[in-house]
Amino acid sequence: MPGIRSLFESEYEREYTYRLDAPVEMVGIHVTATASVGRMEVRRRETGQSSAIDARKGTRDVDYAPDGTFRATIYDGERLRPGMKLSGPAIVEEPASTIVIHDGNDAEIDGFGNVVIRINSRGTSK
Repeated sequence: MPGIRSLFESEYEREYTYRLDAPVEMVGIHVTATASVGRMEVRRRETGQSSAIDARKGTRDVDYAPDGTFRATIYDGERLRPGMKLSGPAIVEEPASTIVIHDGNDAEIDGFGNVVIRINSRGTSK
């Protein structure tokens, strides 16, 4: 504690150009620590069924500006599994994001759970 007090008084004087002749009270301490936790391993999941019907929530009209409004299929992203295929117009709703798949584009869930979109794979139609 005497070392901490001495360091505080020196820093205080450097910052404010004078020393206080008063008691010092510690009211808060900020500690930063690091630890080695090893390397995270990303595991590839087995590819399963290609139909995303189990993840389908419904449909709704979505404005895909500037292309217009389309009837989009809505999917629950947490229920999508590797190998599932989607066709736009579609929306994938996840807790932290929303993925938009435009009309004419297709998507597939890869072995790591990513939504891989193929742009203009089928052309666009309204």
